[in-house]
Amino acid sequence: PDKELERYTLEQDSYETEFRLRAKSGDYHWILSAAKFVEWDEQGHPKVLAGSHMDITDRKKAEITNKQSQKLLDQLFYNSPIGITLVNADGLVQNTNKSFQELFGYTNDEIIGKNLNDSIVPNSMVEQGLKFSNISLTGEAFQSETTRLHKNGKEIPVFVGGVPVELDGEIIAIYGMYVDISERKFLENQIAELLETEKKARIRMQDMFEESPAAIALLEGENHTFTFANGTYKKLVGEADPLGKTVEQVLPELKEQGSVDLLGICYNSGNPMFFNVKKVSLNTGIGGATDDYYLNFIYKPLRDEKDEVYGIFIQAIDVTEQVEARNTIEESLAEKETLLNEVHHRVKNNLAIISGLLELEIMGIEDEKVNKHLISTQSRIYTIAAIHELLYQNESLSHVNFNSYIESVIKNEASLANNEGHKLISNYLLDEVVLNVNQAIPMGMLLNEILDCLRDTSLSGNNKMESTLSLVMSDTNNEVLIELKDPSHNLLSFGEEASGSHTVLRKELIGVLLTQIDGNMMLEDHEHFSSL
Repeated sequence: PDKELERYTLEQDSYETEFRLRAKSGDYHWILSAAKFVEWDEQGHPKVLAGSHMDITDRKKAEITNKQSQKLLDQLFYNSPIGITLVNADGLVQNTNKSFQELFGYTNDEIIGKNLNDSIVPNSMVEQGLKFSNISLTGEAFQSETTRLHKNGKEIPVFVGGVPVELDGEIIAIYGMYVDISERKFLENQIAELLETEKKARIRMQDMFEESPAAIALLEGENHTFTFANGTYKKLVGEADPLGKTVEQVLPELKEQGSVDLLGICYNSGNPMFFNVKKVSLNTGIGGATDDYYLNFIYKPLRDEKDEVYGIFIQAIDVTEQVEARNTIEESLAEKETLLNEVHHRVKNNLAIISGLLELEIMGIEDEKVNKHLISTQSRIYTIAAIHELLYQNESLSHVNFNSYIESVIKNEASLANNEGHKLISNYLLDEVVLNVNQAIPMGMLLNEILDCLRDTSLSGNNKMESTLSLVMSDTNNEVLIELKDPSHNLLSFGEEASGSHTVLRKELIGVLLTQIDGNMMLEDHEHFSSL
């Protein structure tokens, strides 16, 4: 330092510098050194130098601390995730940080010295920008949500704040801080749209419930308080305004019928309940008279976001008219079934009377040929009567088990004197076959004609009823097969019968009956005679 002092004093008449000095104790001190020539010799050369030294260590430490703090502040300013700009009292930009530049697209070279409001405030918000600036110039901070412009003209939703910088009681600058809230605004808009959509859906659902032909109501709480009831429900229960009332208040008659207890079970268990054609009595008549209704309805628990039951959804459909109509139809059907049963019974009785009259005729006529014709006619009448008897004995008045006909008429009554043809069958193998009345009568008559034909064949020549047949009936692929098998090979084929008016009539009758049942008849190898 002394050499420096000498050098400077030779060049000028004063000197001042700072330097660091280590003391005897080993500590370092900052020294402010100053010197000045105060006397010169006759030649004008410096002769006397006056100097001083001052310990400025504390001041130097404070300056260093301030510089460090300023550097930290500058780094915080520049690297802050919040967009920050420094604006002077005239609204001109003095500095911006990195986040501000990224947010609005300006570099410092482009915006420093420019009016901040002219750069980033939309035209529609100029008054707002001036208002914010004036607030800061009064020494007050502010914050608000607003919109600012990117360099490219795109609007950016931001959260803006202003902090005044004060020196000696005067506002010399303003820190403007900006936070991009685009994502939050996007989410808020989405939430708003969802809420609006949910609101519209709720309104549509409410309208749908209101216009539904089914009775719909919502109950909340353990007391089952009405919070919604559509017009159909109000009309059903006869209550114009049930909202805010409990079920017991609106429909006290349901407690005795157990419906309130069912609501409690549904609410406490959390399980839905379904009821079909349940009779419910409601006091909806004149003067509180009770009317009976038949309802299909459900109780469905309502759950909150914690999956806890808070209410019950009720939907009921009034099927009273359908039930009453069904009961009327069933009563009418029962009446018609009774009448039809009576018809079958009367037909059977009338045919039995005719058969009895023929029996009297047979007993009074000695002509064997005439008796033969009468016996054939009696057999046909008996066949029809037997079908009607089975019909009124069955649950169904339109169908008959044909195997039951064969067993009761041909097998069990083969001993009747006038049913000699039936005695030809000795073995039966019958599947269960159900035929309607339009099939059973011609099928029974057809089987009777064939057996009578075989009886005549058996009685002719030398066979003398010694041949026996096996009757097999099966139902295969919706076709009924009846087989008459002749193990003895004694019966002549149908085509070899002697001719005659009686035989011709029987053949024609067999043909007509086959046509009625869409059937076919075949004779195979003279071993069995079959009819389909």
